[in-house]
Amino acid sequence: MLITFISCCTTRLILLASFLIIFDSVQCANKPDWAKPCRKSDGPVDDCVRRRITEALPHLINGYPKARIPKIDPIAVKSLSVVTGSKQVGFSLKINDCLIYGMKTSDYYKVHVDFEKKRYDIYYRNPRMEFQGQYEMDGKVLLLPIQGKGDGNMTLTDITAFYTFDYKLVPKNGLHYVKITNSSMTFEAGRGYYDLKNLFNGDKYLGTQMNNFLNDNYADLIREFGPAMADAFNQVFRSIYQAVFDMVPHEKMYPDIVVGK
Repeated sequence: MLITFISCCTTRLILLASFLIIFDSVQCANKPDWAKPCRKSDGPVDDCVRRRITEALPHLINGYPKARIPKIDPIAVKSLSVVTGSKQVGFSLKINDCLIYGMKTSDYYKVHVDFEKKRYDIYYRNPRMEFQGQYEMDGKVLLLPIQGKGDGNMTLTDITAFYTFDYKLVPKNGLHYVKITNSSMTFEAGRGYYDLKNLFNGDKYLGTQMNNFLNDNYADLIREFGPAMADAFNQVFRSIYQAVFDMVPHEKMYPDIVVGK
């Protein structure tokens, strides 16, 4: 479950870079004064993209309707699902109406854009994030059976994440648009805390014991279910990221920088 939520919030924040560039490519009187393109005069592209995200974040916490950017603190996620293993020894998780708090404390500490290899590498950290939602789970966690449906509250601390994607440039109307060809995400968290209500059909004793077990073994949970959960949410937000790139030619993102074809 930890991977589910962090994949969600981390990939959602990464979208800010694309949205910020979109602002600069649209010639309109309502363009905010804090939205700037990355030009040669702005210095190294990597540093420029990182600065633009940092500058934009405070203005985007409550969303930006003119650019169709939703509120990002909290981030709202309608529904997400993850299934691992088989019915006998596996685990299934569905999260509905997820709210993720803590975006205002996010920090992009490193960004690398490689135009020749057509690749973005984005590094992110956050001291604390809280996740609330309606969960449904069934299966086994670290060989122990678990079943429940209800309110879930989870907190991650000391988060560091790495998101990367490859792309190609597709010609259209004399310009080029980004098409993502491959993407992945990894992350680490210093600590994780769980409070899952109504485990085992409301059995308070079993529910308390399982919450304690999850809190004591959060690192093992990440190792066991991390890859499958990260992949599931990587695919969800890859589609969102692609929709952003479909809106603006790559040449408009970097007006006077040769980005390759």
